[in-house]
Amino acid sequence: KKRRNHSPKKIFTKGVRRIPRVKFLDRASTNYILIIDIDLKDKSFKTLFREARQKGDFDVDFHFLIHRDGNVEVGRDIDAIGSFNIREDAVIIYVDTLHGKETDWQVDAVTELIDTLKKKYKGAEVQKSVRE
Repeated sequence: KKRRNHSPKKIFTKGVRRIPRVKFLDRASTNYILIIDIDLKDKSFKTLFREARQKGDFDVDFHFLIHRDGNVEVGRDIDAIGSFNIREDAVIIYVDTLHGKETDWQVDAVTELIDTLKKKYKGAEVQKSVRE
């Protein structure tokens, strides 16, 4: 697959989100930036959103999704609580990996996104985990 040229810097511009969704509470503070490697089977954001709605959730539980080709998509509003099941004080980034391994494109996208988020959330600690 050829990498699409979507810079994480574009995610903070207006008009990124195309699906109208529920407005969630904003985080009181942002202490963490969580990178979660998870095999999402190369599903599109729309599919993940639809699956969340079918399960009875109002929205996906991440702020950013990084596809295997390095394309970055926006989940929840950047300042909204991501998930009560993970952390209320964190920006959550899902990286769609195959067998827990990130592609070079994903590594580049994660690095650029983290740099951007660290400027916005000074002092936030970056943590990484893998989900099966």
